[in-house]
Amino acid sequence: MSEVGHHLWTCDRCGRSFAARNQAHNCVTLTLAEHLVDKTENSVAIYHKVVDVLRRHGEVREHAQKGGIGFITKMTFAGVALKQRWVDLHFILPRPLDHPRVRKLDLHGPTTWVHTIRLSSPADVDHEIETWLAASYRRGMQETLDPRARIDPLTPSQIHILWTGFRGRCGRVDDTLVVRLPRYVADALGRAETMNVRLGGVRYMAPLLRVEDSTVIEVDPGTGLGDGDESDVFLTGPGRTTAPGGVSGSPGVSDERRFLPGHLP
Repeated sequence: MSEVGHHLWTCDRCGRSFAARNQAHNCVTLTLAEHLVDKTENSVAIYHKVVDVLRRHGEVREHAQKGGIGFITKMTFAGVALKQRWVDLHFILPRPLDHPRVRKLDLHGPTTWVHTIRLSSPADVDHEIETWLAASYRRGMQETLDPRARIDPLTPSQIHILWTGFRGRCGRVDDTLVVRLPRYVADALGRAETMNVRLGGVRYMAPLLRVEDSTVIEVDPGTGLGDGDESDVFLTGPGRTTAPGGVSGSPGVSDERRFLPGHLP
């Protein structure tokens, strides 16, 4: 979810509110009963444990669609995807965790870090998870939203599971066609040397080049892109082979999305 300020945009079709204007989302919704009807007893028990924890902090709205259930206060801050043997829990924090329980880390803005953790039983919703969900609830109340925040460089283990996406414009540095990384992405990557890239429908590994005060990636000739062209850009660490697992990315970044809590009201 892009950090564009504290004013929410409301979809005319479904009435759901988002932090980013015209944010991509799915207007088709289900009732909670419809969503839970074919889920296993274990996954439903985990879901209820998560809901119980969240409601200790105040009112929480739930929004169900095919891929999962989102949790909303002023904005969507968390969600669950119920599987047969486990539940994937997604939640936003203003700063990234460096913890072995975090399976995926998605960057969508300086204080929008989506974490994915797998829960195999209700007992996995322990004090540690409760602490993180409490902080995420405050993020949903927009208490920790800061589009101007600076980011400390990620650790190698965080970069390993990182995904981020943005809209980029191609330009030239000398004779090389490149895309400049947004400042918050460059700050997060620090001195990382390479990232997996998807650009113009082409997947490749690209070195991160430092040019003056910017970080850029070279555009693969196979993309067919030229100077001045715009395109969605996706960067992933070596441990990420799937689409994002958390709240939605920047406007225009849509082809890599599946269930993301940020698509919920």
